[in-house]
Amino acid sequence: MTVPIVQRLRDAAAALPAERLSMQTMAQAHGPAAHGTLLLPMAASGSRAGFQCERACLMIYATLKTLHVLSIIVWIGGMVFSHFFLRPAVAHLEPPVRMRLMHDVLGRFFQAVLAASLLTLASGVWMLGRVAKQVVQSGGSFDMPLAWTIMAVLGVAMVAIFMHIRFVLYKRLGRAVAASEWTAGGAALAQIRSWVSINLGLGVLVLLVTLLPWTG
Repeated sequence: MTVPIVQRLRDAAAALPAERLSMQTMAQAHGPAAHGTLLLPMAASGSRAGFQCERACLMIYATLKTLHVLSIIVWIGGMVFSHFFLRPAVAHLEPPVRMRLMHDVLGRFFQAVLAASLLTLASGVWMLGRVAKQVVQSGGSFDMPLAWTIMAVLGVAMVAIFMHIRFVLYKRLGRAVAASEWTAGGAALAQIRSWVSINLGLGVLVLLVTLLPWTG
């Protein structure tokens, strides 16, 4: 986080009454991207021992946030690759070859996304919970900003959609490939493609909510 952002967050904290620190006011200083730095002014307002404790918490927070972002990159990047590059490249192949290839590739990709989606969800919940705890401990009230609420809701929706793709549609594709039922396999692939498109759209929306400035 850059120095100007930290200064803006500290100024926002200093402008508030000591007994009440509003999460929404702090988030407006630099939008959803300022999650980790929200802890800095809260730690600075406490004792030296509390600040030392917060340094360790900030390291954990930074590590989880890095894993959170990397998981999203793997997830959304993989959807872009499979939807816009892999699928058109194999479209000219004969159905038996195409179905087996897509089944193998998607199987490996879905294993990675399963881990990435659960890590994204778990790390996101932990980060929100940590910030909420710091707000309450500093004497404030937790009022989650709209942008954060949108990200959380869309994230949960994306995980739910992926679980449907992985454990319903992909298994249907696997049964069709095993039985050499290429028409049924094509139908399953079409359904997977449709739901992946929806999840990709939701993922892009999450990125826009995260990156665009929020002032209210």
